[in-house]
Amino acid sequence: MKKRNVLVVILVGFVLVFILGAYQTMSVLGKPLGPHLVIQLKAADKPANPIKIGDSEVDQPLKQSTGVCNNTGSMVILATGFDEKVEPPFGADTIRYINADFNSPAITVVAMPRDIWLETAVLEEQKLSETTAGKLFYYSHKAATGDPIEKLVTATTDLAQTLYDTFSVNPDYYSTVELSSMVDVIDAVGGVTVDIPEEVTSGSVTFKPGEQELDGQQAMLYMRALPESSSEWDRFARQDLVLLALRDKLLSPAVLPKLPDLIKIYQESFVTDLSPAQALDLSCLIQEVSVENIQFKEVSPEMVTAGPEGSMLPDVPAISEFLKTEMDQ
Repeated sequence: MKKRNVLVVILVGFVLVFILGAYQTMSVLGKPLGPHLVIQLKAADKPANPIKIGDSEVDQPLKQSTGVCNNTGSMVILATGFDEKVEPPFGADTIRYINADFNSPAITVVAMPRDIWLETAVLEEQKLSETTAGKLFYYSHKAATGDPIEKLVTATTDLAQTLYDTFSVNPDYYSTVELSSMVDVIDAVGGVTVDIPEEVTSGSVTFKPGEQELDGQQAMLYMRALPESSSEWDRFARQDLVLLALRDKLLSPAVLPKLPDLIKIYQESFVTDLSPAQALDLSCLIQEVSVENIQFKEVSPEMVTAGPEGSMLPDVPAISEFLKTEMDQ
C-alpha cells in the first residue's frame, strides 16, 4: 500500500488543494488550469490529424476502448519539482514521467536523475550547449520573463523539449511545483512524521534513524540530501518517504481549516495543464488500479556513466527504448 499512497501525493497531493481552490473560480470543469506545453515535434512523430486546443496542436486520442473513471486511453504526465531557494544545487530536483492507463488499468512512474547530462539547444541565448537536466531548468527559469507561473511554464517547456529531443518521449500534460512552497505546505499542516531508515547528513544537519517529526525546512533537506556515501537512487527513496508522510497530513480531516492558506501557497507556486476533471479522474484511477499494476521505476545506474561536473552521461538508445516502452509511445 505504500506505493499507492506515494502515488496519491505525486498525482494528487501537489494538485489537490489547488484544485479545490480552482472550483471556486472556474465555471468550466474541463478547462486546463494552465497553458499547454508547445513542443516542436520531429517529423516522424507529428500526428496525421492534429486537433486544436487553444493555440496549440495535440494528437487525436489513439485508444478508444472502454476504460475506468470516465476516461479511456492513457496519458503521459511530466511531473517536475523545482528548487531555487532551499538548498544548492538549484534547479529541477524531481523529474518523473507518469503513464496513467485507464484501459488496463495501470500506472507507471519513472524517475529521471536530475544530473543526467543533455545537449541543450533551448539555452542557445544563454550560450550553453550542454548541461544537466536540473540546471537546464534553473537557467531557463532564470532567463524567462513574466510572472512566477509564466516562468515555471517556460522552464518546464524547455525541459520537456530537451528530454523529447534526446529520448523521443512526448508528454501529454505536465505538473510543475516550486519546491520551496513545500516548506510552507509542510509547516502549514504542522510538519510531517517520517520513519528514517538510516542516518544521512545534509549540510550541517544529520538525520538519525527512527521516527521523528520534521518541519518544512528539515523535510526538504532530508528529501534533497545527496552525501558522497549515498546515490541518486537513495534520494528517490527519501523523496517517497516524505511524500508519503505529507499524504497522511493532506488527506486528514485536520487539514480542512488550513485550506485557505494551502490554496494561496499553491496558486503562487504550482502550474499544470490538467483540468480539474482530469485530476479527479486520475485520483479515481489510483483507487481503481490494483497494487500489482502500480509500478515505480527509474533510469537505472546501468543506463548512465560518469560525466563532466559530476553528471551522468546517458546511454541514449537504452534510455529511449526504456522510456518509450514504459510510457507506451
